[in-house]
This record gives sequence, structure tokens and C-alpha cells, in this order.
Amino acid sequence: MIDVEALELPVKRPEVPTDCTKARARQRGELFLRGPIPFRWLLQARNHGLLALAVGLLVWFERGCRNGTEDLTISESRMKSFGLCRQTFAIGLSKLEMAGLTVVERNPGRKPRISLIVGE
Repeated sequence: MIDVEALELPVKRPEVPTDCTKARARQRGELFLRGPIPFRWLLQARNHGLLALAVGLLVWFERGCRNGTEDLTISESRMKSFGLCRQTFAIGLSKLEMAGLTVVERNPGRKPRISLIVGE
């Protein structure tokens, strides 16, 4: 007679951590985008080029930092932290404006005031 139990393979169970504290979604001090950000908005920005998308993400980031403020200005240091200079930021912002995703108020000698347009 064959001993079936002797033929069974040992079951390897996944290790369960002994520390059952809830894992943090993000590390303290880590930057994040505050949403909700409409996915359609991101796709439309991407359709106008990666520069438009990068500028759009920067504008959404800044909006989240300012607790949803409608009119935004972006500092040059913030642009640099996203790897953008003033000229490339201006080009990307123009593309977003042409796409109907932002409204930009420009005044000589001042930073542009940006408002996001979020469709229904």
C-alpha cells in the first residue's frame, strides 16, 4: 500500500510580518499630487505634448499645495524643481491654454496667473 501523506509536498506559507502596524501610504515629507485630477484632463494635456503634460502636472501640484486655490502663480524655483526654465514653462503653458485646459492672465513684469479649467 502507498502512503499518500508521504508524497505530499510541503506547503510554503508566506511570511506574515510580526509588526502589524498599518503601512504608511507615503513617507513623511514626500511630495505628492493632491487630487482628484480628472484623467481626461491629463490625456488632453498629453495630446498636446509631453511639455504640456509636465507643465500641467506642475500646475496641479501647485494647486494642491495651495489647498485648491483657483488663481495660481508658479515661482521660478518651483519650475526649476520640475526641471523647467521660464521659457519652456511658458511654451507648455501656452499649449495648455490653446487646448482649453487653462486660462492665463498675463501682465508685463509679472508672473502669469493661471486658472485650471476642469470640464464636467
